[in-house]
Amino acid sequence: MRTCTRYLLMLLILLTSSFLSFAATTERADDGYPVWNADNISLVYLSDSTQYVSDPDRILSQEYRDSANYYLNLLNHELDVQTVFIIVRHVKNADAFRMAQDVGNKYGVGFKDTRTGLVIVIATEDHQYFIAPGKGLEAYLPDAICNRIAERYLKPNMRLNNPNLAVSQTCHAVYSQLKSGELPPATALSADDEEVTWGDVILLILIIIIIVYLWRHNGGNINTGGFNGGGFRDGGFRGGYIGGGFGGGFGGGF
Repeated sequence: MRTCTRYLLMLLILLTSSFLSFAATTERADDGYPVWNADNISLVYLSDSTQYVSDPDRILSQEYRDSANYYLNLLNHELDVQTVFIIVRHVKNADAFRMAQDVGNKYGVGFKDTRTGLVIVIATEDHQYFIAPGKGLEAYLPDAICNRIAERYLKPNMRLNNPNLAVSQTCHAVYSQLKSGELPPATALSADDEEVTWGDVILLILIIIIIVYLWRHNGGNINTGGFNGGGFRDGGFRGGYIGGGFGGGFGGGF
């Protein structure tokens, strides 16, 4: 009995010491939440290979965390793309770029032979994000595609204070892009939620003018043929070495 009590006491002391050590060494922002960096962030994947999302501040609901992990698991097992998705309130110096690069470098995210790793960071209270693909993904996730993913899924949802959809839709979009070369429709935002800009109004007016002109010019027939498709040029990601150096990528504010 005394031996058991002694072990329990030692365990309690160890846990208390660990907690106090963490509290003392973890920087905190003005709102009291931790400021995360590559040294103090815990990657859940290291203890559970089905969990790619690290959410130490518990920002996401379980439903949407599971949805994100579902798509990232497909990326891993179908396309050999190993992903770390970090969502926190604050990162050191409000620098999501540095956070992504440091995590990629420290943990060697991805597979060394293919260099197809991916690190995505969202800092909700810093209003910053960064998408850092490995060198093996440069041709498939150039900056134009990363920007489109951010503009269509990540940034609009974050501006609506909806990190759940921002994360789950971004993961779905990355998987769809790498699987089929196409992005899914951003259907979650209703027309009432979408922000109408002057650019949208001007574009609508121009479309109406063109339709009226064609209708009059062709005697009421506006069928002029078809559309020719186009494509994206590679955006020039440089760096992103998996299992060694990790650099390059795309990010910004929201």
